[in-house]
Amino acid sequence: MIGLRLTFTAGRYHATGWDHHVNEGVAEWPPAPWRILRALVAASYRLADHERGGVSELLERLTPLPVYRLPAASTAHLRHYMPTDNKPVKVLDTFVAVGDGARAPAEVLVWWPGLELTDPERELLGRLLQHVAYLGRAESWVEIAVADVDESQTPNARPQAFDEPANVQTVRLLTVQSTEELAAWRERWLEAVPAKGKGKSPTPPASVWDVLNVSTAELQRERWSQAPGSCWVDYRLEEPPRVRPRARRAKQTGPSGAVFLLESAVRPSADQTLVIAERMRSTVMALANKRTGAVPWQFSGKDHNDAPLTGHEHAYFLPLARRDRDGRELIDRVLIWARDGFAPDTWASLQQLAASGRRLRGQADEHPLELILAGYGGFDQLRALLPVNAAHPLEGSWLGPSRTWVSATPFVPPRFTKSRRNQLIDTPEDQLRWLLREVLGVPEHEVSEIETEESKDTFGWSRFVRVRKKDRSRTAARAGSGFRITFTKPVCGPIALGYGAHFGLGLFRPA
Repeated sequence: MIGLRLTFTAGRYHATGWDHHVNEGVAEWPPAPWRILRALVAASYRLADHERGGVSELLERLTPLPVYRLPAASTAHLRHYMPTDNKPVKVLDTFVAVGDGARAPAEVLVWWPGLELTDPERELLGRLLQHVAYLGRAESWVEIAVADVDESQTPNARPQAFDEPANVQTVRLLTVQSTEELAAWRERWLEAVPAKGKGKSPTPPASVWDVLNVSTAELQRERWSQAPGSCWVDYRLEEPPRVRPRARRAKQTGPSGAVFLLESAVRPSADQTLVIAERMRSTVMALANKRTGAVPWQFSGKDHNDAPLTGHEHAYFLPLARRDRDGRELIDRVLIWARDGFAPDTWASLQQLAASGRRLRGQADEHPLELILAGYGGFDQLRALLPVNAAHPLEGSWLGPSRTWVSATPFVPPRFTKSRRNQLIDTPEDQLRWLLREVLGVPEHEVSEIETEESKDTFGWSRFVRVRKKDRSRTAARAGSGFRITFTKPVCGPIALGYGAHFGLGLFRPA
């Protein structure tokens, strides 16, 4: 079978899918069949006129859907500020880091099952590939070679059949219709769209070559919402996504977390979770700044250049609520937790906070909130300090482990849901699944089910404060949702995902 070996020499693949804006931060992976065929079309214009014969026929031979063998990869991005007349505009440059980067570039294998090319077609394909210097954006350098693939090679990304279950990870890729499909679509289109005179009605392409040669200017001029003759195909990822491990800071020497009790004549209700978390963070940051003259990165969430950190290695401030005898959910504890443990300067500030017995900073309260250290340590020590039900501590802990987790505070998606061609994308459930993979590292196949969980309160999830103090002047509160997540095996917590996750939003508790 004929195939291609793609090697991204810089270890990066820069490309934005057809249905996404560049600043959405969504990278296309794997490279779509449409992109590969368009690269061959562009390369054909670097051949002499007498060498270009047979390119159209070769492209038609390559219209069947290919399959892929993908290496380990992860998504990352750079942020650039482009100069304009008014003020710099931030632009996201999202890319896929392939394999181990430029030091050891990994190969992407693409092949067409059952397809064999003649010797002239194979030779022409090889000459075209010599002129393909990049795939996607210009900084996405690539070397592509013709490959012979035998039957023993197993793909891990292939088109999904209609009767296959949907509980697997899928991606949507753009491709071109075959010659027969294109002819049938063109005939239906001409019958459905009446002629409106010269220049008033768009002209559908008549061949695969015409489809792949359409320019953006032509699409805009003729008001096509999608390249005519193209179509979307769902690809199924057979194996769990083999994501490269994130580069993390060294494991810290301090404990993983500390639990502080909130003592007050009147405790705050659960809908003030975000407010209490921000006040708790403000309290420890002020104490650390007074002690050393600087705020540790685990508290601020920013590096020495004041840029936000990625990777969720900084501290989580998680207020935890219990239901009292009257059925009210009241906050009585705050868990300050760091995934890789506290750094020495961070832990010293928390110890000073425990010794000083401070009150929470913030607005003047009629009933002050006193902080009392309940305990600290690693996972096992914290688990014993955090029972979900104080009356029955053996029933479970906020840290799990558990197969089923339900929303304790509303999940607020970091992005807005959008509608594309009468289909919703980036729904709250879609973003929750994405965050489970990106933040917790839980593969798609280990998420058994995600169901909507309604709040038992009269006003639902809308009663919660859902916008941070620094964002209130520039954005309205986004809608919050509740979910019940069922995994195929027990998962440990704490689990907090989405907007405001480091301040208690999107917090889940074991069912």
